[in-house]
Amino acid sequence: MRKLVIASHSTLAAGFKETLGFLTGIQNPISSLCAYVEGTDDIDEKIRELLDTTDEVIVLTDMAGGSVNQKFFTYI
Repeated sequence: MRKLVIASHSTLAAGFKETLGFLTGIQNPISSLCAYVEGTDDIDEKIRELLDTTDEVIVLTDMAGGSVNQKFFTYI
C-alpha cells in the first residue's frame, strides 16, 4: 500500500492534507508533518515514525532544497 506524506514549514502540510481529504474523500494513507511549529528544530523523530513502515512512501515537501526536504533526503 502507498502512503503519502506531506511535509512543510509551519501548518501548510496540515492544510494540504485537509484539502486533499475534502476533495478526494481519502484520509487514511495521507500523513502530514508540520515542521518547526512546536518550538523545536528536531523533526528527525517524527520523520522516523512516518517512514517506519513496509509500505511505499511518497514524500512531498514545500521547497526543494529547503530544510524540511533536506531532513527527508537523508532517508532515501
